[in-house]
Amino acid sequence: MTEQNLSDKLLRDASQSVLNNLGRAKKQANEAANVDRILNPIENSASIRRAFQAPAEKPFYPWHPDLSTPEQTIYRSRWQRVREAFTAPNLSVSERLRLLPFLGYFSSVLGAIKRLPLMQIQIELQQKQLDAAKQKIQQTREQVEVLNRLLNDRTNEVLHEIQLHLSTQTEIIERNFSLHDQRLADLEALKIRERLRTIELLDSGTRLMRLEQIEADLKLKQFARLLQVSEQENAKLRKDLHEVLAARSSGTDQVGGAGVEVSPAAHQVNAHGQILVDRFFRDFEDQFRGTREAIKQRLEVYLPYFDAAHYDKQSLVIDIGCGRGEWIELLAQHQISALGLDLNIEKVQVCIGKGLAARVDDGVKFLSSQDENSLGAVTGFHLIEHLNFADLLLLFEAAYRALKPGGLIIFETPNPENVLVGSCNFYFDPSHQHPIVPAVAQFIAQQSGFASAEIVRLHPYPDDHLAQGSSDADRLINRYFFGAQDFALVARK
Repeated sequence: MTEQNLSDKLLRDASQSVLNNLGRAKKQANEAANVDRILNPIENSASIRRAFQAPAEKPFYPWHPDLSTPEQTIYRSRWQRVREAFTAPNLSVSERLRLLPFLGYFSSVLGAIKRLPLMQIQIELQQKQLDAAKQKIQQTREQVEVLNRLLNDRTNEVLHEIQLHLSTQTEIIERNFSLHDQRLADLEALKIRERLRTIELLDSGTRLMRLEQIEADLKLKQFARLLQVSEQENAKLRKDLHEVLAARSSGTDQVGGAGVEVSPAAHQVNAHGQILVDRFFRDFEDQFRGTREAIKQRLEVYLPYFDAAHYDKQSLVIDIGCGRGEWIELLAQHQISALGLDLNIEKVQVCIGKGLAARVDDGVKFLSSQDENSLGAVTGFHLIEHLNFADLLLLFEAAYRALKPGGLIIFETPNPENVLVGSCNFYFDPSHQHPIVPAVAQFIAQQSGFASAEIVRLHPYPDDHLAQGSSDADRLINRYFFGAQDFALVARK
């Protein structure tokens, strides 16, 4: 065996011996701790632990042994440790007695028995303190309950007082409102009595005279407008007559057109036919259009467009195709001057008979003869569906020329979006040309130069005509069969 192998073996043996000694020392230390617990079960003596201190284990490094430290004996027997602890300084007699085997145990037990009465007294005192604390807690709890009851009672009283106060104030406010309403009613009644007294002071003849005067003023205003327009037309006719006379005197015939002669019999036939047509449409309108009051009520929807904020009431309104004159009568009742135009002599005579300003004339020709920027509004209800397309464009052009800036056009016509109107009701009137689609009417107004144009859909079927379901088919039926029967084009210059 070589020297290197021998030194390695000795090193391993020494390491194993040291590890064995450390294991035995740890076991003995555990046994000594058990002996200490047996010898002193009541209190842990700090002085004994200080007297007996096992040396700290040092780590062992076999590759670097500490040869300078002398080997110390680690193992000590139980009785050696007891003897060393018993002879340790700064120990009392009772502590030394507890270190003795058996005698120390019995001494500890006797000491504990001796202290039992004192511990019992301490326990009784603590029990009394605990009972006193419980009693105090119970008293505090009772006081809290009393305070809660008092607080609840006070809260209920305050709420009751608040409710009484609120009810009282409510009664006072209601009484004040009643008094206020009564005073207003008394004032209104007083005003009515004053008015009645003023009227009663007048005799019946005076009252009748005032009513007739009001009606006469209204009619005079309408006829003044009509005379003004008629004077303009007469001046134009006189001018045309002078031109014709001058042309005839020069030998040039510019009146007969292409020189086609028309017999008097043909003139009589055409005139008689026109009379029949006029009478037909007068009776037709009475039969199918509705009563005057019903038509006036339907036309009231357009009155907001003639408010003072949007319309100059001093300007003249031209109603083309005035018919029986419901619209111009409604305007006259709101102090708005209006002139009705119609080609039907029978209808114009009805208007004149009611004191309304109306005349037989063509709308496009009349508008073309007016000064530019002179009229306030041009209206036509169920008019534009009677015109061919060229005349329709001429009507928009002439209206735009004659209206003031901010002037208004209102043209109402049947709505072909309603299938029943477009396929059947439209053709009730034999003189209707063709339906006009709302979008097309709006485009014509914009293309004619009007700054704004809107479509107002009117007069849907009553609710009892509608389908009562909520499906898509029911909604489509209600929209296209029972929707708006008419629409109005409202445009401003």
